[in-house]
Formats: sequence, C-alpha cells, structure tokens
Amino acid sequence: TTMRKPALHTMRRRFPTHGAVLPALAENGVNVVGAWVDPPGHDFFFVLETDDYDALVEGLRPIIPSGTATIQPVGDMGATVAKRIAEES
Repeated sequence: TTMRKPALHTMRRRFPTHGAVLPALAENGVNVVGAWVDPPGHDFFFVLETDDYDALVEGLRPIIPSGTATIQPVGDMGATVAKRIAEES
C-alpha cells in the first residue's frame, strides 16, 4: 500500500501526526508486516496482512485525509504455483 500526501508543511498543520496509523491498524486487527517512509517523496509504504477490507480501511483512517492510497491485494505465489501444478497433473 502506498500513501501519497500533498505539501508536507500543509499536512503538518492539518494533521499533526501520522504516528496514529500503526496503532489504528493494530487496533483493527491488521497485521503490519512492514512500514516505510520516503520523506523527500512524501510517500508511505505498508505491507499489511488482513482478510478484512473494512478493518484495513478503518486502520488507515488516520491518514486517509492526507492523500490517496493504492491498495494492492496479493496472494501467496508458492501456493498458487503449487495449485496450478497440481491441477495440470
């Protein structure tokens, strides 16, 4: 998941901290596998694990007003390949 936000100085006035997002994700049962930030690019990157889309949205709620998010669901590549191989046998 990536989060793009507008001008940093504007965001600091409107939204004093983005530190609330990690606790909010945990409170909503979303497993945070990793979280990174590119300060000069104003981008946040999260690897999250959940089966509940609504929990994901609620966990991201503290930073939703900051910009736009790209949420990219993915599956287990090894399991997918094994399933395909089994189907072809």
